[in-house]
Amino acid sequence: MNPIGDTPDPLASVELLRVSVPLRSTHRSANTVSTTRESIIVRVVDTSGSTGISECPTLSTSGYVTETTDEAWRALGTHLAPTWLAGNRVPAPGLPAASAAMADATLDARLRCRGVSLAEHLVGSTAVGASPGTLSSAVQWCAVIADVSVTPAAAARAARDAVDAGASMLKYKFADPSHLREVIAAVR
Repeated sequence: MNPIGDTPDPLASVELLRVSVPLRSTHRSANTVSTTRESIIVRVVDTSGSTGISECPTLSTSGYVTETTDEAWRALGTHLAPTWLAGNRVPAPGLPAASAAMADATLDARLRCRGVSLAEHLVGSTAVGASPGTLSSAVQWCAVIADVSVTPAAAARAARDAVDAGASMLKYKFADPSHLREVIAAVR
């Protein structure tokens, strides 16, 4: 049984908001250094009055991903939002993040309208042995340490901070693999 119904309510409105969010720490990659993250928030309201919100997770520049924030912004405003409002919910070719943002906001509205959490929707109304409305296990959190020029001591501090904050996995990004062994040894 599908807990959210087979047919979504038509959309009454779509709002697009472009935001710049300051990062808690500087993000360094092989090509860029960022202290903020520009993103797009999609807010939909369906004809029942339910609101759904999502984020379009693009980056400012291409390279790591092919779809940039500018491209997604244009596609959402000129193509995706208008066609979804008209009832044609077809993804835009070559724009997976923008298409997913529309789909996610619409799903969020449908779930909220029916009082179903995303976790319940993904795993069913209750996991075996769990109390109604709860999950049998927590979602694991992976911390990304994106300072490609990190020293072994700094890497160890960042790892300890992430684990103390609840991370069960760590992902490091390196620009220079020559000191990779030293950094991994310090983190271990």
